[in-house]
Amino acid sequence: MDDHDTFSAAALAAPHPLAAAAGRDVLVEGGTVVEAALAAAMVSAVVVPDRAGLGGDALWMIREPGPRGRVRVLDARGTVAAAARLSFFRGRDRDSIPVHGPEAVLVVPGAVAGWIEVHALSAASGGRMPVARLLAPAIAAARGGWDLSVPGAEALARAAPALSAVPGFAAAFLDGGEPPRAGDRRRAAALAATLDHLADAGLDDAYRGDVARELAADLDALACPLGRTDLRRAEARWREPHALDLGRHALAVPPTRSGLRAAAALGLVDGLAAAGFDMGGADGFARWHGLIEACRAADAIVADADAAGRDPADIVDPARLARFSLTLDRGRARPAAAPPAPLLAEAAAWIGAVDRDGAAVSVVLTAGGPFGSGVVSGRTGILMGNRGAALAVDPDFGPVLRPGRRVPLASLPVLLGNARDGRVAALGSVGDHAPAVAAQLADRVMRGRPAGDASAAARFALGATPDGREGAVLVERDREPGPVAPLRSAGHQVVEAGGSPVGLAGVALRDGAGRIAAAADGGTVSGL
Repeated sequence: MDDHDTFSAAALAAPHPLAAAAGRDVLVEGGTVVEAALAAAMVSAVVVPDRAGLGGDALWMIREPGPRGRVRVLDARGTVAAAARLSFFRGRDRDSIPVHGPEAVLVVPGAVAGWIEVHALSAASGGRMPVARLLAPAIAAARGGWDLSVPGAEALARAAPALSAVPGFAAAFLDGGEPPRAGDRRRAAALAATLDHLADAGLDDAYRGDVARELAADLDALACPLGRTDLRRAEARWREPHALDLGRHALAVPPTRSGLRAAAALGLVDGLAAAGFDMGGADGFARWHGLIEACRAADAIVADADAAGRDPADIVDPARLARFSLTLDRGRARPAAAPPAPLLAEAAAWIGAVDRDGAAVSVVLTAGGPFGSGVVSGRTGILMGNRGAALAVDPDFGPVLRPGRRVPLASLPVLLGNARDGRVAALGSVGDHAPAVAAQLADRVMRGRPAGDASAAARFALGATPDGREGAVLVERDREPGPVAPLRSAGHQVVEAGGSPVGLAGVALRDGAGRIAAAADGGTVSGL
């Protein structure tokens, strides 16, 4: 279920109550939403290790205050290590990148590099909180402990059979070789010491100082491809977002495949509306059908452009998308092939924040798959990610592993703004279906729906039928599943599944009347 509430000054959504509390405390002390989100991200690196950590990556979007606030993207995805070449895996009786264990430690973690850049931007923009203050809640959680949540216990129970023998995992996360139960007190003493040292020595120490030396020594002892030279090269980069004018709303997405897919889908929906196709005001058949067909077409457009090496800016050209929208069938589903299965099932967390002045932050955090590689550095307490497993050894199956490459990220932060009425929204969707889910949330917010309603309403994802032969519309059985019967009548293959097949998402919103609210699947909301 979504957690949501309404505030007057600022709101923040985070994946764990301690992360949300850290962000709120920053706001109470007069900190900015950027500082609040940074403190929440630091705590998340401790208390949701299945989805985030110092050994993982992040993708930040930050909006300046004001009706037309500038949007920046910080790409804190790490790069593939120099030794992680295809030849490293050839002749080892495998045709894919390892998911767990030392050989899965292939990518320089970008999370702390992201903290460095975000804090520098905050300081240059009037933020006054030092790194040590922002790290303090994370240090307290790691040293004093936290009560394991039900989702956290379930994640450990699922991961333990595959990871219990991976170096460092059992000592860090299991009790006598068994997964702990919900409510059990957890501590991370080695990680607390690492964070305490970073608070004193500076965050850069994680890559070029004592922490880097200790981490590299542990990785070298395990024969991991990632080494100290790779750590020294760590860098998070500021990039320009891809922007799309959607009438009254300005959409900004990261310059990633996922961002382009979501933006193209929304551009096609805008084109349908401009051409007179009545998609309805609620989540009925016409809107679902239009969004489904737009998302499928967007996926094809981005794939074709990527294969042709076309300029990504061409993909989100409004005139081009408007023309393409005219080719979409208004009432019947086109035959759809099953999308390729991801090489790595992505686990991620989202943090979103917005204030009354229109400043906003949307950030996704990830270690790759659940608990990443499973490898834990005993000297530093850092759990290493496994994002390299999202790359391929064969170009027919996706982007190929090569040194220096930034690994694709499906999870997606999005920012929306409306200069006419002051509406600003930070949206986030995590997991392999993030582009379609983000497009649905953005569509709802642009139509004026409140944060909680936009997040809680039924959603779909694009997947495959159980036999894997055809494309399917996946809906969640545990939510109101949407207009299933008319969709099936129109030729859509609709598959109802338990759990969360669509993935998690959230919204932090300042509406046109100045009200501020946030909502997050399985998360916690705080604010002023």
